[in-house]
Amino acid sequence: MVIVYYGRLEQLTKELEETRDTLNHRYIKILGQERANKVTDTAKRILGPESFFETTNVLNSYLGYKLPPNTPNKMGLFTRASLELDSRDRLKDRKIRTSIGFYISENGFQYGSSSKFTERMIASYVHEFNHFVYYALQRVPLELVSFILFDKIQARKQPIDIGDYVAQIEEVDLPHEEIFKRLGFAAFSQVLHDSLEQATRVLDKMILESIGINVPLEWRGMERLYQDIQLPTGQILRTGVGGDPFKNLEDKEIIEQLLEWEKYLNPVTRVSSVHNLVESLKGIKVSRVPLQELFKVK
Repeated sequence: MVIVYYGRLEQLTKELEETRDTLNHRYIKILGQERANKVTDTAKRILGPESFFETTNVLNSYLGYKLPPNTPNKMGLFTRASLELDSRDRLKDRKIRTSIGFYISENGFQYGSSSKFTERMIASYVHEFNHFVYYALQRVPLELVSFILFDKIQARKQPIDIGDYVAQIEEVDLPHEEIFKRLGFAAFSQVLHDSLEQATRVLDKMILESIGINVPLEWRGMERLYQDIQLPTGQILRTGVGGDPFKNLEDKEIIEQLLEWEKYLNPVTRVSSVHNLVESLKGIKVSRVPLQELFKVK
């Protein structure tokens, strides 16, 4: 067993039952038996019916903010850690407890990108479960790295739009050094989100083709595109905005490098705060617990 679903959507349950064996064989082929077993064990240990939401109301209560009505299906990472940084922008807490929740609904499928290429709900769920695969197998989940970055920049949009964030940061009175740091975090947050989403789509393609669903990857093989943004500080910030960040890698190499990101991810940036934060995250210990355990009252 690899892929699991403990929600109550009848159509998704039906589609999963019809394809489970084929999907599981493909996961084992791509990940290998040892990694597939780890995904299975993590899912058994931390996921249950309470991990799946068909409306955003319960999810909102965990998040602490309100998701819009057009929210697509999504996997959400949760933590109650302080996420405080030291004077050099390194994470102070070296042990972080995390959990996972899924918003999976018929409305969520309609608003998701999978609905653009298939009517089968299983495609949307496999995409979200593939985020869980990375979460279960990465020593420090990139979903947590993304979560921490977003916590530090306090953007009004998620995922972040760097152009909008520049406009947001110009509305407040901050020292130039703080502006440069926050914009560095924001630019890296956008690149990280896009890369993680694209790598997940690559895994989607490899998994879903086994059940006859073709996942289009129009960006694959395209030259990387960059945008130069004039900062309020007078400096120029260059950030990736399109194309293929994995242009010279085969699909399986992308999966491998994302799973072992600590070996391969070295932010190319002049913002020392970004480098210090990422390096500090490579050394933390992350535990994965059921959602109710994470949020239980002590």
